[in-house]
Amino acid sequence: MVEVEVGVPIAPKGPGRPTKYPWRKMEVGDSFFAEGASVKNFHAAAWRWGKALGRKFLLRQHRNGVRVHRVA
Repeated sequence: MVEVEVGVPIAPKGPGRPTKYPWRKMEVGDSFFAEGASVKNFHAAAWRWGKALGRKFLLRQHRNGVRVHRVA
């Protein structure tokens, strides 16, 4: 039988999985290039990170990847 324990503190949240792209480090006017990616694949990530961080990102397709600009 499993016992119920009272007063056990919740463990702190860990750092999570490291990101591949520098969403958090970007200042307005900064950009990065994601080689081999497409705007279609990056759109959801840019929207999600923008919403989470209170920022806006602009995506532009290039021949062999996507350039992501922080605009606000």
